[in-house]
Amino acid sequence: AMLDNFEDCYAFLVPTMFMKGEEQKKARETLFGADGKGTTWLTNLNKNLTDKYAVGDSLTIADLKIYSVARGFASGKLEHIPADIVDSYPNLKKLVDVLNADANIKASW
Repeated sequence: AMLDNFEDCYAFLVPTMFMKGEEQKKARETLFGADGKGTTWLTNLNKNLTDKYAVGDSLTIADLKIYSVARGFASGKLEHIPADIVDSYPNLKKLVDVLNADANIKASW
C-alpha cells in the first residue's frame, strides 16, 4: 500500500513537468499550497511514517522510493517547489536523515 501512494504523486506532479513559465508556476503553487494535492499527499505520507523505517524495522524498497522522491523535491531542480519542502514534514525529514546517514546509501546514491 505504501508504494501505491506514489502513483498519486506522479499523477499530479508529472503533468507539470511539461508546462513552462507562469503555467507551471501557477500549477505547482496550487499543488503545494495550503489545500493542494501535493500538500495533502505529503501530509498523509508524513502521518504514515511513525517509525525509523516506512515499513517494519529494516530498510525496504518503500524507504528507497520515499527517499528518491524526497531527494527530488530537495534537489532544487523542480522549479516553483521549495527545495526545503521536506523540512516541513518531520517524520519524512527523519526518514531522509536516517537514509542520508546510511553508509550503503551514501556509497551508492
